[in-house]
Amino acid sequence: MSTLVRNHIKNDLETQLVAQFEVRKLDDQQLLITPLLYPDSSHVNLYVEELAEGRIAVTDNGEAADYVWVLGVSETAIEDRVRRARRQFRLLSVDDDGLRFEGSRDHLAEAIFDVAAAVQDVASLVYQNRDY
Repeated sequence: MSTLVRNHIKNDLETQLVAQFEVRKLDDQQLLITPLLYPDSSHVNLYVEELAEGRIAVTDNGEAADYVWVLGVSETAIEDRVRRARRQFRLLSVDDDGLRFEGSRDHLAEAIFDVAAAVQDVASLVYQNRDY
């Protein structure tokens, strides 16, 4: 593949991918509306906040766990999946069911994709058999 074609692909991806995200200012966080969807076609939202010394946090504020709980997934299954997602994507263990990354601002893009992937992993619980 020629360098020209590779550069064209890269430029198209950057332009189109960035256009799919929307950022809104909240009181102490930035709301990032992603192009990723929950099974009901609602958008996955992430929250970015600035911490001290050039650090950032990216979190779902517990929305993935809330989403599957409302749809009837047991708390035990949710807790197990959240723990697994935290390990897999190197996220923090916090007291709630939130998925959270904290680190250098230099890792913001990686953090966004890791937290979003963890959200989709937790949300996939809706496709598994449940006791009613």
